[in-house]
Amino acid sequence: MGKTYNYIDLFAGAGGLSLGLMNAGWQGLFAIEKNEDAFLTLKHNLLDNKNHFEWPSWLPKKNYDIDYVIKKYKTELEELEGKVSLVVGGPPCQGFSTAGARNEKDKRNKLVHAYIAFKVLHSNSRKKIKKGKPILMKLLKDCEPLTMNLIMIL
Repeated sequence: MGKTYNYIDLFAGAGGLSLGLMNAGWQGLFAIEKNEDAFLTLKHNLLDNKNHFEWPSWLPKKNYDIDYVIKKYKTELEELEGKVSLVVGGPPCQGFSTAGARNEKDKRNKLVHAYIAFKVLHSNSRKKIKKGKPILMKLLKDCEPLTMNLIMIL
């Protein structure tokens, strides 16, 4: 039998990416979604009816803002180092999408930085990033304070 791959779904919405990964044979660890209705849909379809996620005991099964998860569960996320095959997500794009309002001041435009911060926090690439801090700092030059504080911790 082949290796089983696992993933974490950020900005998960109602679980479309998770459903596709489940159908491809991947195992979900957990999903983060801020919108309560979207999370309840994901929970109903993929947790309650499919038991698709190996949800960690330290993270209650409810909707969350990603910045809250990064702050509250920093230690637990760091313990995932080397144990996650993939982090997927669809950060909101309404502020810059051609199908959206294209509002440069839309706060959701910066959520991609939280996605990067999450990836760095749990990733086994953290050690490599320490060596290449100037490159990462350039990449994240417009990041919100949360992300910048995370980089300083590295």
